[in-house]
Amino acid sequence: MQLDKFAKTAVQDIVGGAFNWRLWSWLGWKDTRLRYRRTLIGPFWQTLSMAIFVGALGFLYSNFWNMEVSVFIPYLTAGMTAWILINTIVTESTAIFVASTPFIMQKGMPYSTFVYQVIHRNVVVFFHNLIVFVLVMVVFGVYPTVSLLFLIPSLALFMLNALWVALLVGTLCTRFRDFGNLIVSILQIIFFITPVFWIPEQAGSRKVLFVDPNPFYHFIELIRAPLLGHPPTMMNWAVTIGTLVVGSCLTLIIFGRFRSRIPYWI
Repeated sequence: MQLDKFAKTAVQDIVGGAFNWRLWSWLGWKDTRLRYRRTLIGPFWQTLSMAIFVGALGFLYSNFWNMEVSVFIPYLTAGMTAWILINTIVTESTAIFVASTPFIMQKGMPYSTFVYQVIHRNVVVFFHNLIVFVLVMVVFGVYPTVSLLFLIPSLALFMLNALWVALLVGTLCTRFRDFGNLIVSILQIIFFITPVFWIPEQAGSRKVLFVDPNPFYHFIELIRAPLLGHPPTMMNWAVTIGTLVVGSCLTLIIFGRFRSRIPYWI
């Protein structure tokens, strides 16, 4: 069947890219170093920026939501750490193939190599940002529990989802350049309707509209819940695994179908 052929092409590229781990890990580190070249603290500028944001927003919104600062700021910090990881991967995926044009023009290069590069680079920044959460834990006396171990399968599931998202977004945005601007605009809206700096219960009866079916909320909870000392819920697991299955099937078809056209689109 034609669909089987497309899926096979996509799988071969994804597997080939995974075996290129020396290249994409080196490129990821190189990107990080070049981005912060000639700066004093390098990638920790983003960490400092997040710390300032969390500090300012935390003390302000804790009063708005009538929550204890010691409860709200750890919640906000964990949520922002997860959101920054999601936002940057999706945003950078919009230009993932265009930015890698010189490499793509070399025949035989698996295109997924550049997806792994983006994911690797942002996971490194994620662990830098975790420093802010550790400091918040120390300041407010939030201690890790055994539930922190759930962060390992949570990150693994997150990165599998990030793989298909980046491939799909990268393919579509290479063909239709306006999609990139549209996705960035949509992400700005999603940030405010997703419980990043507000708790789900505050949505009241609208929780079934803005929280329960919102995959971004469940991806955030995969990371935030273990950091705050409790495991993700069964709904968090179900939605993210379901998203992985549906999204992966769709991506295998679309990426496999149009992979050969990417060099012409860029």
